Amino acid sequence: MLKEARLKLGLSQQSLADKLHMSQGDYSQYETRGKAVPRHRIGILAKVLGLDELALSIWTRGELTPGATAKLSQASAETIAAWIRDLRGMGL
Repeated sequence: MLKEARLKLGLSQQSLADKLHMSQGDYSQYETRGKAVPRHRIGILAKVLGLDELALSIWTRGELTPGATAKLSQASAETIAAWIRDLRGMGL
């Protein structure tokens, strides 16, 4: 999820790590899941990469694997994102 989003924006690991005020090596561990993304970084990471914060949070906990994410069609991903926005709008 992270690598795909980063590459879609044309960012290197180093440039993204710079935006997050961290080393490239530490960021690399997020992409490979060698290190969990801390809660305090999820919001900014989601914003920079244009990802849904809740989906990123779920993915970082291992509940949505990269393989499962890759299998989602774009339409399905957009539907899920819209559903999440609707739930948030209802205060859920």
